[in-house]
This record gives sequence, C-alpha cells and structure tokens, in this order.
Amino acid sequence: MKMIILSVILMISTVTSNASTQSSGSITKVIGKAWKLSKSLPKPVALKEGSSVSSGDIVQTKSKSFVRIKMTDDTILSVGPESKLEIKHYEYKTNAIRKTIYNLQYGKLRSLINKKAKDGDEIKINTKIVAIGVRGTEILSNSYLVQKKATTDTMLLSGKANATMAGGKPFNVGAGELFNSNKYAKTNALEKVTPETLEALKKNPNAFLPKLQLPSGEFTKFESLLRSGLGLPSLPTTAIGAGVGALAGAAAGMIGGGSDDKEKVEKVAATPVQEKKKGQHPNIIEQVGPVDLAKLPDDIREAYQKRKEMRKKNECYYWFYKKIPGYGNVERFRRERECDEYEYDL
Repeated sequence: MKMIILSVILMISTVTSNASTQSSGSITKVIGKAWKLSKSLPKPVALKEGSSVSSGDIVQTKSKSFVRIKMTDDTILSVGPESKLEIKHYEYKTNAIRKTIYNLQYGKLRSLINKKAKDGDEIKINTKIVAIGVRGTEILSNSYLVQKKATTDTMLLSGKANATMAGGKPFNVGAGELFNSNKYAKTNALEKVTPETLEALKKNPNAFLPKLQLPSGEFTKFESLLRSGLGLPSLPTTAIGAGVGALAGAAAGMIGGGSDDKEKVEKVAATPVQEKKKGQHPNIIEQVGPVDLAKLPDDIREAYQKRKEMRKKNECYYWFYKKIPGYGNVERFRRERECDEYEYDL
C-alpha cells in the first residue's frame, strides 16, 4: 500500500514539474552571444536556434549580438545587441484568454504582435517608465539611461497602442508616431515620420529604432538617422543634427543600412559642416545644403559604398567635426559605433 501511494506522489510531482517548464516560445535566430536566465536553472544557459523560452525567463544579449524569438501565439520578438528582455508573464491557449507581459529592462526590442488581441486579452510591453498596451501591432522600443535617468523611446509601425508613463495619464499612439519619454513629459506631443520612412521600416524586419536622445540630453534628428540607415535619400530642407555620440560631419558617415546598389548610393545626399550656433552643445555642428557623394572624403565615401558588407561584420563608424582647443580649424574625427544604432542587417 505504501508503494502505491509513493508512486502516485511521484507521478503528480513529475506532471507539476513539466507544467512549470512548459515552453512559451522558441529561438529562431541567434547572432553572436546570447543566453537565458531562469529560476529553474542554476546558471545562465547559452541560446541557440531551437532553444526554448518560458514564462519568467530573461533573455540577454552581448554587444554585436541578436536574438529572434517566436512565441506560441505567433508574436515575434527581436532582441537587439546589449539588451535584456524579461518574459514577465506568458499565458496563452487557443480560444482562451491571453495574458502576456514583456519587460524590456534595457536595450532594443522589436515586437510584432501577429495575432490581434480579443476582448479580455492583455498584452503589454513595459520598460521602467512606460507601459504599452497593444491589441495587434508592431512596436519598436528602446530602454536606456540619459544622465542617469531611465529613458524610453517608442515607435509604432502599424496598428494602435495605448501608452502610460509613470505617474501620467494614458495616451494613444498610432502608426508612424513615436515619442521619447523625457521629451513627451515636457511637451505631451507625439512626433511622426514620413510615409516613405515608415514603409521602409516596415519592410525591413531587422531594423531597430535609433536612440532619440544623446547622453548629453540633447535630442537626435531621428528621421535623418532612420532614413540614412535604411538607404533612403535625405529629406529636403531638413538639417541633420550631428555630434559626439550621433552621426556627424556627413550623412555618409552613418554606415548602417540600405542597399549597395550604385544608383541608390549616388542619390544619397551628404552635407557640409557649419559652425555651431550660440548656446548649442560644443560637440554639435549643424549641417546645411546637399553635396554630391563624390565630394566627400575618400574614407567616408568608401565606407558608405561598402556599408552592407561592413555592417554584417559589425564594422560601423561615424564621423564628427570639432575644434581642438588651441587650434583655429575644425578637425574631422572617426569613431567606431555599434551597427544596431542604425539598422542590424542580418
């Protein structure tokens, strides 16, 4: 009799254990190094294609790395380099109430909610200061620090979403609209990209949103960053912000995206530098007026023409111009930069 009772207890224990580790999704693509942290595992486990993830797991990537996850409800999560995503809660069964909560602790995330939510479903994508409720849409998210302050960038590529900032009132976000949490807190206004930029982003599933704010606190000319990264021509009459930590000196300095097609390359406008304005950050130099690509310095032109091949190796650069104390002339400098700041081309 004792043996029978023992067998039943062991069976119940096994069923419970299997239920607690039930897969919520699987890894469909890995580039570089990534791993998952799980309460049920004693140490981090390296991720590879086919690896499973479950509710409560944390997915983390190193620099120059990328992970794509397909959840069982057909949601696609693309986790960019140096990012940490927590699958806070995942509850999904066909024809039942769905409840999924993803916490982007830091880094970049692209979320495609393929299966539209129905009444009673709860789908949330959260950062430290912004919560996004979605019903069926594609969202680009960034979570990072600006002067030690938690900052979130959010952009919708399709559908509609409801956003709530910590301590604020909910507001709606539509396709092509985006906001930076620090800027929205001051203006209560959303920004919008052109239809051409939006369509290019939607067609490129590997593109992430560049950071909308610099470490200095200043805001980037985000659409110029997006368009150059996607291989689109510069917008007319739009000056491109440039400086340390952002693309500077020339639009071709952003080696991050687009096609290697020669005709397209020749159409991309670059711009000369101009002295900084009064009151502007010392490392920021405005750019004005289009210039032929042929007039750019040889190293920038060559890098732009080879940008697709270089980006696959994560060999990306940006150029900036600044004055060195004690010298009268503006000098040009080159710095390495993570390719995902523009587009992570896989």
